[in-house]
Amino acid sequence: MTRRIMLVLAVCGLLPLAARAAGPSAYVANTLGETLSRIDLTSGQVDHNIVVLGSDVNSAPNQVIVRDTMAYVINSTTDELQCINLLTETTVGYVTFPSGSNPYAMAFYDDRYAYVTLLWNNSLAKVDVDTRQIVREDSIGISPGGLVIHDHKAYVGITAVSDEYVYGQGKLAIWDCRADTLITCYNVGTNPNSLAVDGGGDIHVLCTGDYFSDFGISYIISGAADVVSDSLPLGGSPGSIAIGPDNYAYCAAGGWVSVGNVFVYNAGTREILYDSSRPLLVTKGCMAVAPFQDSTVMAIGFYDTVQVVNVHGGGSIKYAVGDGPVFADYNYRPGDITGDWMVDIGDLTRLIEYLFITFEPMPYPGWQGNVDGDFSIDVGDLTRVIEYLFLEGAGLRVGPTWLRFD
Repeated sequence: MTRRIMLVLAVCGLLPLAARAAGPSAYVANTLGETLSRIDLTSGQVDHNIVVLGSDVNSAPNQVIVRDTMAYVINSTTDELQCINLLTETTVGYVTFPSGSNPYAMAFYDDRYAYVTLLWNNSLAKVDVDTRQIVREDSIGISPGGLVIHDHKAYVGITAVSDEYVYGQGKLAIWDCRADTLITCYNVGTNPNSLAVDGGGDIHVLCTGDYFSDFGISYIISGAADVVSDSLPLGGSPGSIAIGPDNYAYCAAGGWVSVGNVFVYNAGTREILYDSSRPLLVTKGCMAVAPFQDSTVMAIGFYDTVQVVNVHGGGSIKYAVGDGPVFADYNYRPGDITGDWMVDIGDLTRLIEYLFITFEPMPYPGWQGNVDGDFSIDVGDLTRVIEYLFLEGAGLRVGPTWLRFD
């Protein structure tokens, strides 16, 4: 089938103008060094400090999100979102939040708008990354922490933490991103600090606990009904969750003495592989986890080291990065449906097969086929890829990354 499609394109004279190659890299936010590090995942070379983070000292970088050729960094104590051009490795501007609001986490809704939780303002901010302006700010609950966006809704963990770091009743707020209104808010566990979407569209809310008497639980929210469908006791104090293309949930759980800890469970079957009684051992002080688009995951250790591991077996690689790494994300290219960091005939073929021949869901990273910035993969995306490859058409846009496929 692939050869037949390629033959048709060749007969029509549609030979690609360019393949647009891009190598895989990881970008690491270092909170103590206040820098961004880059890891070339092909050569293993590490550029430790490619960009200074924050408009002033003591910026406390907290999160980095990569969108094609741009990186967006939350700097919590300087109250800003830093916008970085990765091609030139320069800061192109900032989104400035109210003083003392402590921006905590962000998630993109589409190719233009993102939402940011403001921990000490008890609010959710909507940001236009094109104009670098705050569109609106709405009350959402006491001390909102992590969030994730799925099916036009922002799921926000309400940590209810006070200035004295006493935790009240944890809640989950669900925000309508189209109408910008609160849909509902209900109780979950203590300190819902991080959220992720699994391959079936369910939301996983990682409740860290209070660090001394109330311990880690992952609450699973039905994406269809927006109700709690399950909960998994993990123990310990896991602070960050991410779900990989293998549909396994990875929870960073510290480990500060000699080794770091990651808890792992199957997001589909709910089977727990590693928890506090038997953690996956990684680099010391594991602050966050970043699954790659294969079966590997990067564990970010606060003591200047990140480690790539494979929970399904295989070797382990360590990289020395900047001072106090806390978060990492990977580059990608919109239109790279096959996951080889190129946009070429193979991606076009896969998109044609999906739309007209097999109709089978595309494997991760299939969501990268959404290149016209809307909320589906359809003929509009096919047209855009053809124009891009053969007719020198407009560039491919970055669509919502929560379009996931089993």
